[in-house]
Amino acid sequence: MTVTEKDLSCLFLWLFKYFFAYVRTYGIMPLYTPLGGSGLNMTESVQRIIVHRALSGQYPQTQEQIITW
Repeated sequence: MTVTEKDLSCLFLWLFKYFFAYVRTYGIMPLYTPLGGSGLNMTESVQRIIVHRALSGQYPQTQEQIITW
């Protein structure tokens, strides 16, 4: 019996689905880890938003404002 790439991808999706459900039952949220340098792109876009808001005079005063910001 040979294992194909399709078989492996189906197995991976099945395992991921149940792993995600398992960790959520314990209140753990897995972090999204971008691949291929896209994390740098995400950081740059967040930095661009923060700089724009800072230059326009928006400064959060409380933790709740930072979270909803």
